[in-house]
Amino acid sequence: GPIEDWRHCVSYVPQSGFLLDDSIRRNVAFGVGDADIDEAKVWCALDTARLGDFVRRLPAQLDEAVGERRIRISGGQRQRIAIARALYREPDVLILDEATSSLDVQTEVEIADMVLSLRGGRTVIVIAHRQDTMRRCDRLFFLAEGVVRAQGSFEELMVADAGFAALLGGSRGVCEQ
Repeated sequence: GPIEDWRHCVSYVPQSGFLLDDSIRRNVAFGVGDADIDEAKVWCALDTARLGDFVRRLPAQLDEAVGERRIRISGGQRQRIAIARALYREPDVLILDEATSSLDVQTEVEIADMVLSLRGGRTVIVIAHRQDTMRRCDRLFFLAEGVVRAQGSFEELMVADAGFAALLGGSRGVCEQ
């Protein structure tokens, strides 16, 4: 039905990406049977998430096991695997829900740069609190108590909504790119 069709068009990346205690290949192609995994798509998703070079340097590459008791990876690498998983599905809409907020500033900047590079053929919706992330979005929606109070560019919202300007640090901005 229409709802099921819509679900196939959207990929979601939460604040802390979940990893299977399994290979990188299966983590990226999550839910796809081994015989149906398209390795070229896995590499494309990893390269887009700026993780391909790291994986190519691993001894077992795509077969390297990650997860709780496997190779140690950073929080940024974990999030990049989660983003690669979302990209593997080739979604029309990519939603990142505070997907970089738990990372250090430098890693967040790198991932934000990568996310902004994805805009071409898809809609990227970023739920974020950080001003740097919001400034780089094409369009912001300012929510307060579950209601959209204002929308526009960062500069437009700073002028149009005193609440946005005053509560910027503690407000929830949603940006659509």
